[in-house]
This record gives sequence, C-alpha cells and structure tokens, in this order.
Amino acid sequence: MQRRWRFVLLVLLLAGALPNVSVRAEEIVLTYKDGKKEQGDLVSQDFDHVVLRVNLGGNMIDMKVPWDRIEELSNGMTYDLMQKKWRETNKDKLCTVCQGLRTVTCATCNGTGISAKNTVDCKTCAATGLVPCTTKGCNQGKITCPGKCLKLSEGTWYKGKEDLMWKRFTFGGGYVEWSERHLGEVIEFQKDKYVNIGKCPTCGGTTTIDCKNCKGVGKVTCAVCKGAKKVADGVAPKCPDCQAGKRPCAACKGTGLKQE
Repeated sequence: MQRRWRFVLLVLLLAGALPNVSVRAEEIVLTYKDGKKEQGDLVSQDFDHVVLRVNLGGNMIDMKVPWDRIEELSNGMTYDLMQKKWRETNKDKLCTVCQGLRTVTCATCNGTGISAKNTVDCKTCAATGLVPCTTKGCNQGKITCPGKCLKLSEGTWYKGKEDLMWKRFTFGGGYVEWSERHLGEVIEFQKDKYVNIGKCPTCGGTTTIDCKNCKGVGKVTCAVCKGAKKVADGVAPKCPDCQAGKRPCAACKGTGLKQE
C-alpha cells in the first residue's frame, strides 16, 4: 500500500496536479555596495536583477535588486559569474553579433559613453577621472585589519628590550610578551595560557587589508565627471545614444539569443 501511494504522489507531481508543492529557495545574505546586508531566499537572478524574498513585518516580499547595487552574494555568485554560466548553458543559441552579451559598442561615442560636444577638463579630478578615496581609515588603498592580530594601533605597548615595542598578556599571576616583530600574528588564550597561533588569516600577517571602496587602489571614480575626465556645464557629458558606451544589440533585440 505504501509503495502505491508513493507512485500516485509521483504521478501527481509530474502531472502538475499538486501546485502547492514547492522546493525552498536557497537562503543567502546579499551585501549592498554601501555595506548594508539583506538576508532572504534567492528566488531568481537574471541579467538585470536578483530577486530576494525577505520577511518584512511577517509578510514575505519579493525584492528586485539591480546588480549595480550589489557588492556580493554569500553563495559566491557575482554578475560576471552569472553571465558566464548563462552563456555556457546557451552556447548553441547565442546571438552571433553580440555573442550573448546583449549589448554592442555604441558607434556614436566609440564605447566611451562620453559626448564630445562642448566639454572641458574636469577640475575636480584634474582630468584624471579619479579622486582620492575618502573611506574612513583608508590609507593609500589599505585599511586596518579587522581581525584579532597584533597591531601597534591597538592595545597597550611599551618600549622594551632591543629598543622594540612590546605587548604584555597577563594570566593567572604571570605574563607573556610579544614584540613588534610579531605584528600580524594572532595571540589567543588557550586552556591556561596565551599562545601565538601564527599569521592572521584575514590579512596574512600584514595588519592591513584592501579597502573595499577603492579595491586597494587608493582612488575612486570622480563623482563629478563619473570618470569621463571631461564635463559639460559642470556635469558628466553622457553620450545621448547609449548607456556607459553600450547599446542594446539590435540583432537579438537585447536578449543575447538568436532570433528565429
């Protein structure tokens, strides 16, 4: 009897007779480019959006989040990786003009996204398209490691033997010390004493990591000219015929696939 019911259930599922039966979507954490995070179920993703199902006041809401607002997904998916997988899946159906990219280079601006009419050099960035990163703590593209490694900027240090800076860790009436030669290493209390467990896994022993805002470069795109190096009437001179140098592919109507 049990086998018979299993068979009936399988038939109903295949026939679509059980519309309420569904598989739970993958739970992820979405990190925005401004550092904010959103937790929910990954419903779908395409070239333009990620659809995340979130709980708002007890109601499940499907949020469409554009890729250009997303820093990363906790499952490792990125826009470039999603696009690559999609092209591999549809490799026999890709448009021969845009190769599945959905866009082509704008002929008006030759892919620069900049209108050449009535422009002058951007004074804000001295016509470089870049300005210094202003993220708090960023020093030439690096910020202090958020890990628990030894850093001269954290805790109490004193000048000691060999004319080095030393940090003392006390425990049970005794103490151990490590000098600045061990910066970037992690000291942990294990059982009844402090031990050095080696280089910090976050920074690799350097005590700093790349700034997420400028990607370790120390400079970011100029907010005035948007990296164009030129301005027209004080704003970035966008090309009127495209979006950032790209136009929808006319051959596939922006789908990335061959048209029948």
